[in-house]
Amino acid sequence: MTNDTDHPDAGFRRDIEAKLGEGMRLTRADGIRLFDAEDLVWLGRMAHGARSACHPDRVTFVHGDESTCPQRCAFCTESDGRWIAGTHVASDDAWEAWSTTRGDGRLAVAAVPVHHGESTTDRVDRLLRLRDLQDDGGGFIAVAPLRGEHPDGTGAMAQAAEALRAFAVARLMIDNIDHVQSHWPSHGLDVAGLSLNFGACDLSGSLTRYRTTHDTDLVDGELAQEDVVELIQDAGFTPVHRDDVFGQVCEFDPPVPAAVRRAEPQKVWT
Repeated sequence: MTNDTDHPDAGFRRDIEAKLGEGMRLTRADGIRLFDAEDLVWLGRMAHGARSACHPDRVTFVHGDESTCPQRCAFCTESDGRWIAGTHVASDDAWEAWSTTRGDGRLAVAAVPVHHGESTTDRVDRLLRLRDLQDDGGGFIAVAPLRGEHPDGTGAMAQAAEALRAFAVARLMIDNIDHVQSHWPSHGLDVAGLSLNFGACDLSGSLTRYRTTHDTDLVDGELAQEDVVELIQDAGFTPVHRDDVFGQVCEFDPPVPAAVRRAEPQKVWT
């Protein structure tokens, strides 16, 4: 077995781990290296550690059937226009406009597009722009990586590994926005569940229009709230149903111990 000190990224890993341990802010160069890191497991572990520091064992969720957003953005296109938290802000220019007006006191979730094949520098610069706006009082309560088609019109959607990297790096780079949100109609229920161990701490979406797996199309159906609760418990967290302003509605049972969960087959979304 290869010793971790022999890994080609061992020095970089030590630097990142030291910075995170000391509460230091990561730089643009750090973000580029994180996106390019080959070891997705290590990246997820770092993001999970950062997530656990502020949200140790709970995952909040809300479904878009409960409220209506007055604006239509890329998120709303995938969830029949129903959304949460007053509004979503879905582009770089919209972020700037929102941070200038502060949204008249409303909460906002900053949607970050995840395009297949997009350059690492573009991805990092977008996150840094959002971080800078939040430093200036941007008024964002959550950041939500959203899988979408590449702007070049190829129609290729971001792969599951790209999405998980986006969650992890968003958690590590954007240290001034408390929540990282995973939208299951965008990523699929399978990747949404995985994202909870890659930095995400909040799930959202529609119970009547959703994507079961990362590679399937959106379907119209009836997804029960209990399915979302089970998804969170299977990932090892206590589900908490929240309202539009991230206030607790009710808390569900905590997950059974890991040894017990592994003794029975986990639900597979198909």
